[in-house]
Amino acid sequence: MCLLRLPLEASHASAVAPTSAARSAALRPPTIFGGPPRLFADGIDGARFISSHDKRKLRHQLSSLGGGNHFIELSSNSEEEIWLLIHSGSRFLGGLLKNHYAGKSPLLKSMEAAEFLRDQRITVEFARLSRIEMAQRVISCISDVCAQSCHLIEQIDRPHNIVTIEQHGGSELAVHRKGACTALANARGIIPGSMGTGSYIVEGKGSPWSYNSSSHGAGRCMSRGEAFRRLSSRELFSDMAGIVWGSSERLKDEAPRAYKDIDVVMRAQRDLVRVVCKLQPLLVVKGEN
Repeated sequence: MCLLRLPLEASHASAVAPTSAARSAALRPPTIFGGPPRLFADGIDGARFISSHDKRKLRHQLSSLGGGNHFIELSSNSEEEIWLLIHSGSRFLGGLLKNHYAGKSPLLKSMEAAEFLRDQRITVEFARLSRIEMAQRVISCISDVCAQSCHLIEQIDRPHNIVTIEQHGGSELAVHRKGACTALANARGIIPGSMGTGSYIVEGKGSPWSYNSSSHGAGRCMSRGEAFRRLSSRELFSDMAGIVWGSSERLKDEAPRAYKDIDVVMRAQRDLVRVVCKLQPLLVVKGEN
């Protein structure tokens, strides 16, 4: 998940554009592998868990959104600031990593554990660079139709399926956050709800009881199949009123009613994070396989 705050007012969003210099400065922080060319040269091309065919395929999938619950969204808060949210992953690269290491339980200090952590860094970096590239493209689209330059104020990027080596209770542990994000004390985070109900910007409280973690979203209350069976098109379109979206029945499985109430979820984790602001969706693009 990547989030970018733009100094735009919601009522004047169509009249603002970021400059090329601002895009480059704000969206290209130092990276593990130095950017897409070095990511492939120093990471993907030498990774043993990726076949030659898949390495070629990945070059075409960098900066693509994917499917399922992945999205690009423009939102605003109560102060009418504009935020760009991008929820995407590593495409099929994460699946390759999982299958390659499935059933293995390497010791924390072993060579195999070190290889896994390096391969995971490649996967996480591929996903992060994809989000940066997508953000640049979205901002370029805004530039094409607007006349006033702007700059990016803030950038937050939080993976939610990752293993990290951390110290807890005096011990070194491998912490696997699946459907969870880090919530270190005072660190910014993002917790989305659904495409019709909004998202929260938060700061972590560093709770030791959750291993410095929070949820990464509202979570589903219906499976995708159940959503297609139970929800009507009228309910979907009614819940999305006032939001620019794909207006397609194919998105029933991503309907707001298929997800838990984000406000209830936030109250349940008030010991883990504090709310900075709530964002309301203005425009949503959902990924489709």
